[in-house]
Amino acid sequence: MKFLQVLLLIAGMYQTCLSGNPISKWAFSCTNQNVRELPDINSNIVGKLRRLEEVTILDMEGNQDFVEGNQDYWYKIRFKDKFKKNQVGYVFGHNISLRKKGQITRVLRLTDCSVGDFQHVTFEDLTPSWAMNNWGKYEFTDFCEYREVDGEYDLYMTKKFANKRFRITYNILPADCVIDGDGSTEPCETETIVHIELVK
Repeated sequence: MKFLQVLLLIAGMYQTCLSGNPISKWAFSCTNQNVRELPDINSNIVGKLRRLEEVTILDMEGNQDFVEGNQDYWYKIRFKDKFKKNQVGYVFGHNISLRKKGQITRVLRLTDCSVGDFQHVTFEDLTPSWAMNNWGKYEFTDFCEYREVDGEYDLYMTKKFANKRFRITYNILPADCVIDGDGSTEPCETETIVHIELVK
């Protein structure tokens, strides 16, 4: 019985550690980069990622490493190779959207939804509209919806989450921003949500 209690305590401590550093099941590559066989900058290269390529996060190494002056974790990922087949390897956290450097966590209310050159969702002063946001278990449509008001359709906050508070972790990360006028995009950096949860 004591052995089982110890195991449960260790499991609880492990989960607490992870909750302090939220792991997304989804992330994207901030740069063109190599995927390594092992969590080591000198390990064999098993694949390559393109800027803004999406990957699946499988695990995070327990200890941080230093690579080119940056301290972060290594992440085990699943990605597509050049033949579109699933492969597994490691990338350094500073080079993906979960990078720790620059992360900010705040509690913010959902305050607005609007349409301009893009669909915009606003959490007080945070408007991460151009970014590849990680909405976690949510989708954009959980926060914003089109409704008819006075005979006109427009984008509004959903009644479920209007003015609700969320704990949001975000960073300034690469994105493709819309160029006014012609709908095309260009590389930029913008506020990007990497973790979000409802404050109850």
